[in-house]
Amino acid sequence: MADSKRIARTRHTFGVFRDPETDWVFSRTLQYMNVGAAQVGECLSAASKIDEGDPDSWMNEWSRVAEMVEALGDESLDRGHATSAKYSYLRASNYYRTAEYGAPPTHPSFRRLWERGVDCFRKAARCFRDPVTVVDVPVDGYRLPGYFWRSHEGEKRPTLVLIGGNDGTIEENFLACGFAAHDRGYNFFTFDHPGHRGAVHLYPDYVKSQDPEEPYRQALDFLATLPGVDDRLIVAGLSFGGYAAARVVSNDERVTAAVLNSPIIDVHEMSFSGFKGFVTKIPKPVLSRLIERKWRRSPLTYALKEYSAWSAGLKISTDIAMMSDYFRDWRVSREMLERIRCPVLAMVSNGDGPILMKQAETFLESVSSREKKLHHFTLEKDGSDDHVQLDNLSRGNQVMFDWIDEIMSGIQVTE
Repeated sequence: MADSKRIARTRHTFGVFRDPETDWVFSRTLQYMNVGAAQVGECLSAASKIDEGDPDSWMNEWSRVAEMVEALGDESLDRGHATSAKYSYLRASNYYRTAEYGAPPTHPSFRRLWERGVDCFRKAARCFRDPVTVVDVPVDGYRLPGYFWRSHEGEKRPTLVLIGGNDGTIEENFLACGFAAHDRGYNFFTFDHPGHRGAVHLYPDYVKSQDPEEPYRQALDFLATLPGVDDRLIVAGLSFGGYAAARVVSNDERVTAAVLNSPIIDVHEMSFSGFKGFVTKIPKPVLSRLIERKWRRSPLTYALKEYSAWSAGLKISTDIAMMSDYFRDWRVSREMLERIRCPVLAMVSNGDGPILMKQAETFLESVSSREKKLHHFTLEKDGSDDHVQLDNLSRGNQVMFDWIDEIMSGIQVTE
């Protein structure tokens, strides 16, 4: 049984750090070993020197290791070893991303760390044997960064469109699912939608959207112009992307199949249920001071809270009551869910907690799809119980792509 007090985190981490959020982010970074984007020695080198109560210590040590590994990549590339350079750059990008995680938007290194991570990933992308295309996706008058990796199989292939979560990057999206998609013969596409890290770094006013359907309609229009793309579109949403994916799929009939990991149909319930009693019973100024004091003891949690507010267009240091009010109406309505008719797979992990499990079950009960399935991940059955299977990405991708393969095998391509 999942712990009713925990949402979107496993209880099982390495114990390298005392603070649960800090330890979970360390674990999250290390998980990308499965695609060569992390190594134990490098991660432990950073962790061993970090004072977890000092946010600058976190940023400095991860930056130190990132710079070292990036230099190794430069050396390999200068000597003509593109494959070695690729893996060094992937690791460096992941470590810069981890460093940025500790930086609130007001920190002077916030933008620089993001830029270094993106630059390393793009240097890696140029070293792939099957080239990864960096694209600028035209949406709402903006040019939003994205990646398109064309399948090496056939002239036209189905495309996985991956919608990332609240605090991730499109580079992390690529590590999570891009390799798995390409290995199985799918095109892969992801971009910085409104409020995603790259979007708000470049355009601070282009914040999270309660209704992402229109931006994704424009993005899918753009995707249709790229080489090798047929009319089979699989939309997958990770974490907060599960909310965006549900709304996108309910409003765009071009979507052939959808994977929501996990389905979020009520953002407010998912994000603020644990604060419900406190928000209503404790005076807001007192509540804000109590929560602020707790967050200050966990610099990474504080940075995440500040980023979440900033990327939603709220003021920095917005208190929890104001954030709760802002997200109160962020829902996927029953009418929207009933419009979903394509095959759907819902994925939820035991560590996600009962609220996300309930929302996944309600999602499946409400959609009009004839083919629909729920996969509930547990340590005993899957070797995974973390949010979006960050403790076992190979198993998460196995479940997702085996299902996609079976769905796509029965769908005819329109020429």
